[in-house]
This record gives sequence, C-alpha cells and structure tokens, in this order.
Amino acid sequence: VKKLVIADPLGAAVDPIYSVPDAGASAQEYLLAMYAFPIQIYCDFSAYTDMAIGLATLIGVRLPQNFLAPYGAASMTEHWRRWHITLASWMRDYVYIPLGGNRGAFARQLGNTMLTMGIVGLWHGASFCFVLWGLYNGLLIVLERVAARLRAAMRPLPQLPRPVRVVRTFHLIAAGGILFRAPDLATGERVAAGMFLAPLEP
Repeated sequence: VKKLVIADPLGAAVDPIYSVPDAGASAQEYLLAMYAFPIQIYCDFSAYTDMAIGLATLIGVRLPQNFLAPYGAASMTEHWRRWHITLASWMRDYVYIPLGGNRGAFARQLGNTMLTMGIVGLWHGASFCFVLWGLYNGLLIVLERVAARLRAAMRPLPQLPRPVRVVRTFHLIAAGGILFRAPDLATGERVAAGMFLAPLEP
C-alpha cells in the first residue's frame, strides 16, 4: 500500500519538477514537490524493507526494523536514529566509532560526525549532490550538539515544545531532500529558487 498507493503517485507529481530542465512550474508546484518528496521516499524505502521483513519472516528469518516513525523526530539526531536504522547503525559501528566516536576533544567529535555523514551521502551514489546532502545533515547534527552543550552551560534555557520541534525538523529534512533528489546542483538551485521566484497560480 505504501509503495503503490502513496509513493508511486507522489513520484508522478515530483519527478517532472526535477526531470525537465525548465519545468515551467508554479511556485505552488515547486513547494508541493519539496513537501511530497520526503513522503514519497519514506513510503518507498520503508515499503520495500517491510516487504523484505515480511518475506523473511515467512521463512523463519527475523530481520531488524529499519524505520521507526522518522518524521516524528524532534531533532535531526533523533531522526537519524529512526531513519534507515541498519545503515545508520552500520555507519556508527564501522565509521564513526573507528574514527574516535565521542572520545577525545569536542571539536574532534564534531569532525567525526561531519566525516561520517559525508560518507553516508557518498554511500548513496557518486554525486556531488549526495555528498552535499550528507554534509548538510552532518552540519545540522553538529549544530544541535553545540546548542545542547550551550544549553547545559547556560541553564535554564527554555526548550521549544516538542510538536514545534517536530515540525521544524521535518522542514529541515524536506529542504535537504532537494539536494538528495536533484540530479545536479543546477536543478537543485532551480527547485529551491522556484518556490520563491516562480509565478503563483491564480
């Protein structure tokens, strides 16, 4: 259902925005593409892992859960604990921890995070957009860790309500999705700019 009823129809709406050199789309269509793509890719990715888990269960093999309501996350750090869990866990165990993980100076920890997320981007394909997407996610996680350390040092600082943080996190994910979906930087720039510069539909 997630694949055929949700992901594929959304893909039919999103793909033309990224495929046509000058889509001639309205600002609303560019905006819809930005919001629709995260839903499309989640329903697509989680559907095929659900099918794999279900088929494996039929023959007595228990596969690990791979998605855990990732768009209910209130931070990018939490999102990556819920999104593509097997990939995130592998990168943590075989890239982040061997680099030093949370050991050593705080700046070194942040550098380890950026390098790991850059590799996560490269894992998706040999594209500059994928690498930038990984570094974008890494930067957001780094900023969260820096903010958490500042909050700890300057208590009491108020925290935004969780629903507000969930909405904020989803918007950050959706914005980064432009880099992930775009075949090249020029297309990504066109889509990002189109939401503000393209004509509005009457």
